[in-house]
Amino acid sequence: MKRIVLIAFLLSSIVMITNAQCDKDKKFSVTSSKTEYLNASDQVQDTRNEKILFEVEKNNITVLINTDGGDNKMTGPVSSVTCDWKIPFKEGKSVIKAALTDNGGDVKNVTITIEGKDGKISFIVQLDNDPDKKIRLNVEKFE
Repeated sequence: MKRIVLIAFLLSSIVMITNAQCDKDKKFSVTSSKTEYLNASDQVQDTRNEKILFEVEKNNITVLINTDGGDNKMTGPVSSVTCDWKIPFKEGKSVIKAALTDNGGDVKNVTITIEGKDGKISFIVQLDNDPDKKIRLNVEKFE
């Protein structure tokens, strides 16, 4: 009987942990200082040293980009989130769709893919209207 209770407790804990990283109320941020611009074949076309902070909150994303030319800020609502993590933010994947508005008022519909493999996080942003271009952030901090 103790074994059944222990197994039930462990399974419910795993389910709670798995659901926690997919909880839309959870806030997380990603920090990067190097951005790679990829083509449709995931080959690097350009690399830039720029500080980027992605903050994902309940229903909103804020992107702060600090380059030599000045600061750029993009914000916008999250339209959908899907996720499947076997080990929270270590093994699995999240896909976030959002519409980001930049300083000039231009709106970009994006798909953000966060994937964990072998404990390493990859972060790719794809412009929905230009599927041949992807932006990969070299993640320094994920919290």
